[in-house]
Amino acid sequence: MNCHASETVVAYDMGKKFVSVTLDLDEETLTILERASAKRSATVSQMAQELISKALHELMPSHQDVLGALKEAIRALSDKSPLLDQLLALTGKAMEGKREPVDDASDVALLVMQAGTKVFGSDQGFLEWLTYPVPALEDATPLSLLSSSSGLQKIIDLLGTIERRVPS
Repeated sequence: MNCHASETVVAYDMGKKFVSVTLDLDEETLTILERASAKRSATVSQMAQELISKALHELMPSHQDVLGALKEAIRALSDKSPLLDQLLALTGKAMEGKREPVDDASDVALLVMQAGTKVFGSDQGFLEWLTYPVPALEDATPLSLLSSSSGLQKIIDLLGTIERRVPS
């Protein structure tokens, strides 16, 4: 089986880039997909999409991997206040009028995950976004920037920008 990107579609939805994929299947693989799709009452296209999604999920970082990287970057920050203010605004906790003390790197890392989840609608959406090259980050993946405090700040800034551009 061969798989290739036929043409990159320059379409973005909530920061995600969409790509058109063409699968060149040999007869045996096509037959297997057709049988599997018939058992599930799905189309071959839906089965192929599910298989591609599973393969991409294997490449996606885990929730724990991201939290670990975030904690390291947060520990390197000398002043967490500006970052906390942005995160509380992104998560909607700043509007609640009560600011619980957040000093632990684990707590701040969870706020980053909450902010990303809110902006992208799900943990999975945020984790997937972390693995895509982002033009606003000079085509670096957000995940590659998580290991530094300056990279973390860029990601938080970008999450704020994305949130402001998404209609509610």
